[in-house]
Amino acid sequence: MKKYIYFLLIVSLGIISTGSVKILNLNVPDLIEVGTSDIELDCQYNYEEDEKVQLDIKWYFENDPSPFYQWVPGQMDRPQVIGDTFKDHLDLNHSVSDKDDFKRYRALLIKEPTVNLSGVYTCKVSSFLSEDVKQKEMIIYSPASSVIFEQDRSQNGHQVNITCHANGIFPQPQIKLTWGSYQFDDSNALVTLEDEGHYDIIVHRLVDHSDIPSKTTFGCILTIPGIDYEVREESVYYHRDGRRYMSERRRSGGAGLGKYPTHILLVLSLASLFSDMMIF
Repeated sequence: MKKYIYFLLIVSLGIISTGSVKILNLNVPDLIEVGTSDIELDCQYNYEEDEKVQLDIKWYFENDPSPFYQWVPGQMDRPQVIGDTFKDHLDLNHSVSDKDDFKRYRALLIKEPTVNLSGVYTCKVSSFLSEDVKQKEMIIYSPASSVIFEQDRSQNGHQVNITCHANGIFPQPQIKLTWGSYQFDDSNALVTLEDEGHYDIIVHRLVDHSDIPSKTTFGCILTIPGIDYEVREESVYYHRDGRRYMSERRRSGGAGLGKYPTHILLVLSLASLFSDMMIF
């Protein structure tokens, strides 16, 4: 009797273990630049033959408990999009080149991705017997649309106002002003989230002319934490007794992950030469 019960237990466990939906690979790009035309997110999985009519494939975004994409191969000819976030960004006719009809619509094709689609993507494949879940974060970054770096005399004429302003950038950037090899504390930077999801950031410092040698270098460094993105602006500042008479400006960077060549821009500000020059 005990042997019979033991045999039934083994058989029962064997039946339960046949449910083995398994996600083999979740292909989600780590980082892409806004403006990329199409992105494919692929959830590659395997299943047991007796599970295929029960398969349910769902994609989730961030912490939303409701999926934004669902496909039940045994019941639906095409997948469906749920909610408004991805409504205009998914190609529901996109299929992977797989001969298995029960894997055909496992992948997403996101059209014209925007920064608000940055976040954690979760794929869940389930049947009545088992399920598997994997997730991965994708960041859609936007380089700064403009970076303005300026140095001007303050109203009292005894200081230099150093200002760096960048906008149209995502994710939230960091910005630092530099004086030679010294970096100022950036805690007074003002960061604003714009309506379209990009960031605007500005920082400024006042430096006494009495502390500045006749030739010095001021700079601005704009970065996005966690991303290989950096823009540097530098200005070689010349003055006599508090009056600027010439400046040389350099810009470098703006490349993301080495995809674009670093460029250097050198500008000699002749306007400053004539407007601020003092001749003794």
